[in-house]
Amino acid sequence: MRHHWPRRIPMLLASGAFLCGCPNPNLYTTPRTLNPGDVQLQVAAEGIGATFNTTTTTQNADGTTTTQPSTASFLVPMIPTVGARVANFDTLAGDAKIRLLKGTVDLALDPGLQFIYLAGISSTDSQGNAETVGAGVFYFHVPLLIGFNVSPTVSLIASPGFVFSVATASVDTSDNTQEAALSSGVWGRLGFGVNIRTSKKVSIQPEITFMKDFQNDNILLYIFGLGFNIGAQPDYSDIGWGGGSAPSPPPPPPPPPPNPQ
Repeated sequence: MRHHWPRRIPMLLASGAFLCGCPNPNLYTTPRTLNPGDVQLQVAAEGIGATFNTTTTTQNADGTTTTQPSTASFLVPMIPTVGARVANFDTLAGDAKIRLLKGTVDLALDPGLQFIYLAGISSTDSQGNAETVGAGVFYFHVPLLIGFNVSPTVSLIASPGFVFSVATASVDTSDNTQEAALSSGVWGRLGFGVNIRTSKKVSIQPEITFMKDFQNDNILLYIFGLGFNIGAQPDYSDIGWGGGSAPSPPPPPPPPPPNPQ
């Protein structure tokens, strides 16, 4: 069992480039669990991008408006993530890792729930009047973690799966990032990472995860980051350098021949 409470470090940046309130499927972990009672601190620098369908409204000379479909996109950094793992401040999440297989290839299910709340959304009501509203979104992630242990210190990680999202309100907003985050429905997800254990207390994991929405907006989200896991690490002592089981100890030497009489 693993509990994850993401925390976002509050930062005052004049540029306002850091993005809050976004779905974050990245895990920066391997299918292997920690030993009972072990603690691991996680820090990650991240960014998010997306492309999706939207509509463009054009004001005509005669006072009428014309709408037509278009494609929007964005690419921005996110506020760094800090979390504690036993065995992001704008989002709450929890997940439970269930190990299925341990060996050269590791498998685990890692279902999780994430909630984000977006306040101060600029929207329009049914009469076209400007208003400011808030809305929350629940994300239920169900990834399958697949770890290919190429050595005791390096694992290649894939995380296929699906996500189900539910927004607490339907909001009409012109903000591309908020529009993407507030989508409800079923998503496909696929992530890739490399876990590199630099010592018994530190591992680093670059990771990227794609989330594909199958609703009308046809959203493609991609979240990328570099995670640092500090503290206890999973045990890989059963993995040899060739990616298989650890070599058996050499057989004992044969007994010396009897002395001639």
